[in-house]
Amino acid sequence: MKKIILFGLALLGLVSCSDQLAEKDLANGVQTVNSTSDEYHYYLEKARWGDAGAYVKLADCYRNGVGVKSDFIGMTAMLAMAEQYDKTLRLQDYVKTLPESDSYRLLFESMDEINRKNQDKVRNVASLLIANGKPEGYVINGAMQVEEGDTIGGLETIGYGAEQGSSFGKLVLCMAPALLGNNQRPYNTGKLVEMADEFPFANKFLAEMYAGEVCDSVFDPKLAASYYKEADKYGFLGRKGAKWLLDYYSREGILIDDLEKERLKKLCGDLGNDAMEKEEIPIVHQEQSLQEYVDSVTHCRMLTDGCKRAIVYVVETRTGKMLARSSLEDTGNYVIPYEDTFNRENDYLHGVATYLAVQWTGNLSSNTMIDTGSGAYEDANGILVRDHNWRRGGYGEISLDYALTHRSEVGLTKAIEMAYKNDRNAYEHQINFYLNNQPNNLMGILTFYNAIANGGKMVKICGSEEKDVTVIHDQICYPEYIEPVQRAMERCVSEGIYKKAANDYIDVAACGRSLRVADNKYRLELCGYFPTRSPKYTIMVVMEKDGLPASAGGTCGPLFSQVVTGLIPKI
Repeated sequence: MKKIILFGLALLGLVSCSDQLAEKDLANGVQTVNSTSDEYHYYLEKARWGDAGAYVKLADCYRNGVGVKSDFIGMTAMLAMAEQYDKTLRLQDYVKTLPESDSYRLLFESMDEINRKNQDKVRNVASLLIANGKPEGYVINGAMQVEEGDTIGGLETIGYGAEQGSSFGKLVLCMAPALLGNNQRPYNTGKLVEMADEFPFANKFLAEMYAGEVCDSVFDPKLAASYYKEADKYGFLGRKGAKWLLDYYSREGILIDDLEKERLKKLCGDLGNDAMEKEEIPIVHQEQSLQEYVDSVTHCRMLTDGCKRAIVYVVETRTGKMLARSSLEDTGNYVIPYEDTFNRENDYLHGVATYLAVQWTGNLSSNTMIDTGSGAYEDANGILVRDHNWRRGGYGEISLDYALTHRSEVGLTKAIEMAYKNDRNAYEHQINFYLNNQPNNLMGILTFYNAIANGGKMVKICGSEEKDVTVIHDQICYPEYIEPVQRAMERCVSEGIYKKAANDYIDVAACGRSLRVADNKYRLELCGYFPTRSPKYTIMVVMEKDGLPASAGGTCGPLFSQVVTGLIPKI
């Protein structure tokens, strides 16, 4: 059940996997309002300027039904907003301040009990919630059914909870295609639109979807802007939403008044306020080794995203020394060490190596236009190639650069044919030269990406205890070809489909791919480095999961960013 809850909330960007939200000081400098009818709107206006304490007060409003309908997700969303503007606030601390009989406290505590396999206690909590008139009790029962393997029956029970008014139940139903794993478009947009009329936090989800932030979804900036503005009316915009709106207004030449511009800048952190000025970069705790930190955040993301397996490698770029390696598998009962045996890496298109190889011929440049049509193409060998968005009409005519940053398989395939004509052997020879005949596995791919970070110098990946650096190849390609690839990898994160790998504190470069390795099973890979101008660390993230949504950017990106954050103090 906890996986389902965390999955739903994380997709909305409402909670962090460490549950670091909510209350240390409810007032936090916010003056008391005597009239309950004015209380909600007073705190809402302060929250829309980034006041963390006001967000906590709004959480109280959603919990107690003051000025708004009592709503579990609304409460949690406001606590998540508070965390964005004051990192010292914690969800668990807030929950502990609630009365022991409080329905929402019972709900959170039931999440811990399900991890302990105490199903009787969880069912008792569900019964108490139902008795207290809280439809989340039905959602808990339905979530337990899903956990026990009865997905259809569980969703029916959750649906009943939704009918009784549970916003969380409605949210799960909006994600039902993803849970069932049988839909290329994993969210029910129609249900989300209907939900937004009653529960305004859903506007944030719609906005991020149309902004292309969620699992390579549909992209419609105008629609995204309208939903972000609607979310903003109710205090659900947040830092990322504010920054997106500012960028959108600038890009489209839309003028806004100075006061509104100041407010959005303050929300996204461009202007300081007390909470933001006190915020510190999260770091690895002094008592915690880098390995422990990587294990911790990897395990956490597995739970959040419902992944069965996850692998993270952290390498010192210059020397190739492995500083941390986390390889975990969720068996259903335990998380255990996992040995990766996937050995078909070279069966799939190497985006970065391909970008390098086609430009090397001199026949194509980063600005060369390629017609990808509707996103489906039969190559010279009769193999059908499809882009991830082919059901939505594909990308049409795009540049080579765009083909890499948005991972257009059709664009890259056509680029190979344009650069090498019908000489596929020449292309494969060039790719093997770049890879320097590295093993046909993750370590070989990591070695190649590390060479890109190193400006073309390929070194052997080795244990941290090894003193000597083993150089495999002094220069896999001329620097004048490596540099455009490095810049393209930066754009993959800043402009492309790997935006979730971005970090608030430092620039990173990364690229990845999503592989369907069996029916309904996906392998997602993302590799990159930072800082972009003088790389110190190379990171590889691999996650495996059943069913959609499944994208390298959406699933591996957040974990990549967390690992970067833990390494920043070491630079």
